[in-house]
Amino acid sequence: MQFFKTIVFDNVANDAVSYIYDPPAGWAKIDDCGKFPCTGPQNIVMQFDKVTCTGTKKPGFCSDKEAVAFTIASRRLGDTKGYKGCTLNKTWNSYLCTGANQKKIGQLIFESLDGDTLDRSV
Repeated sequence: MQFFKTIVFDNVANDAVSYIYDPPAGWAKIDDCGKFPCTGPQNIVMQFDKVTCTGTKKPGFCSDKEAVAFTIASRRLGDTKGYKGCTLNKTWNSYLCTGANQKKIGQLIFESLDGDTLDRSV
C-alpha cells in the first residue's frame, strides 16, 4: 500500500495518471507461489491526500477550489465491483475511489516463505 500526501499534478491528463497491468497468466504457478497465485499487480492500493492540480490539463478528480483525496485500487475480478464510491477507469485498468469510503480500502499482507522472497519483493 502506498501513501501520497500533498501532491501536485501539473499538466497531467486524466489518462496519464495511472496504469496497473494485469499479471501474466504464467505467474500463477504452483511451483513458484505455492497454492496462492502470484498476483502482485492485482493487489495495489494507492491513497492520495491533499492533491492539487495546476496547468491546462487536469485529471477528472481535481477540484478548482480545494485539495482532494482519493484512492486508486487495482482491478481484481469479482471483488472490486463491491467497492462503494469506486468507478472503473478502463484506461487506468484500475478503480478510482472517492468519498468517505475511499480510506476504508486496505491490504492484507502475507509474508512469503520462498527462498527467493527477497529477490522478488519490492
